[in-house]
Amino acid sequence: MLANKLHEVPPVLRRESQAEGDGPIARGGMGTILKGRDPDLGRDLAINVLLDAHKDNPLIIQRSFEEAQIGSQLQHPGIAPIDELGQFADKRPLFAMKLVKGETLANGR
Repeated sequence: MLANKLHEVPPVLRRESQAEGDGPIARGGMGTILKGRDPDLGRDLAINVLLDAHKDNPLIIQRSFEEAQIGSQLQHPGIAPIDELGQFADKRPLFAMKLVKGETLANGR
């Protein structure tokens, strides 16, 4: 079933995001987390954006989309709620979530 979806960009990703990225705060294998801001609501965000190296890979784009969908359905105090799903002007998919401030787990050891 996933193979049928690989060449489809989910319709919601066709909408350019209004979120503004201020700079990286973390990085993973597929994406980076930017500290950002929602200019309409005036609040800080954490923006998970696909790395530029993966922006043309339909499988990784689909995985990113599915991660956002699954994360948006979870309600737990340890999981930041997802507020937006979209893409930057350069077509990289992103999802924006509440920016949780405080110490990282690495600093708590």
